[in-house]
Amino acid sequence: LVSGNDLIPSYDKKQLIELKQNKNKNLEFLNYLEQNKYNDLISKVTGFIYPSIAEGGCLVIQELLLTYKPIAVNNYTNLFLSIIEIIGLKLSEKIQKQIFFTNKYKFEKDCEINKLLKSNFEGIYDKLFILNEICKLYLPNVRVYNSSNLEDTKKSIDWINNFKLKDKDKVKIDNIFK
Repeated sequence: LVSGNDLIPSYDKKQLIELKQNKNKNLEFLNYLEQNKYNDLISKVTGFIYPSIAEGGCLVIQELLLTYKPIAVNNYTNLFLSIIEIIGLKLSEKIQKQIFFTNKYKFEKDCEINKLLKSNFEGIYDKLFILNEICKLYLPNVRVYNSSNLEDTKKSIDWINNFKLKDKDKVKIDNIFK
């Protein structure tokens, strides 16, 4: 299901139409929905794929989190800062700027992000990798993908179709909204 309007970037729409024709006959494109139709639809879908932020950005993602259904969202510019805000993570301004402006981060053994992720990564990683690692730990029903890459879009749809949320992961999501 893809909801939105003509503000969806053309490359997103083109790739999603190609996916519908080739593989995913259940993919539907919708424009604006009245609230009652929106609520009914949310209760029935398998998951959500967000190719752009034209449909409300992270506000809609926050709303959908508590459905416990999988959400695949495009790695748009402000997503990193939005996810940090949704989760309430405390990252230094220096680290936030480095990831936001360069799309990369150099992991060192005892760096701030490794402590946050409870990991031991070393080397340079891109923002997409960092966001997905954060989501695995704090937002297990969210996957960040690159919508300009058709293979990554296909992987996201497959991820949605195979998604199973564990009870312990529901608790992680619930804790964000306490």
